Amino acid sequence: MPRESPRKVIARSNTRFTDLRYRDSKIRPSHLKQLLDAAKRILARPPTHMKHLSIDQVQFLLTHLEGGMIADLQLAALLALGFFVFLRWDDLHHLSVDSLSFGVSHVAIFLKRRKNDQFREGSWVFIARSSTPSCPVAVVEKVLRISGHRKGSKLFWRVQSTKRGCLPKGSAHVL
Repeated sequence: MPRESPRKVIARSNTRFTDLRYRDSKIRPSHLKQLLDAAKRILARPPTHMKHLSIDQVQFLLTHLEGGMIADLQLAALLALGFFVFLRWDDLHHLSVDSLSFGVSHVAIFLKRRKNDQFREGSWVFIARSSTPSCPVAVVEKVLRISGHRKGSKLFWRVQSTKRGCLPKGSAHVL
């Protein structure tokens, strides 16, 4: 049976509402509005969901972004940490240089606050180093090496592109 459009359902329910048989019934305009909303939901197209990124797509993006300027490197680090370490934007936004501790085989990241940290004690996240070009540890090291971060500064800056190169927003020097 083909689905009817919401307009036809509304028109049919309007005629029923104004019909003498239904005039004394308990149908009110608020019920009619609810019926209309239900018809729109039922007859609407199913939502189209975005497809998840695959590992191949992320690795391609990382290798492409790593050869760029500071803004591209920061985007690569955000992508690597978000995808491979499952960090949310709120976790990434509050990262500072002091919250990173590099080891030979890993990097440890201290997250001061997380969504599910009930006792507000913070938590450590350990990321193992790998030999692949899309290794999140190598990407973060490259960002720190090239951008010239100072102790206590945020890991991710707002970057502004100028004729002289990329600058942290509000800065007067070229990185």
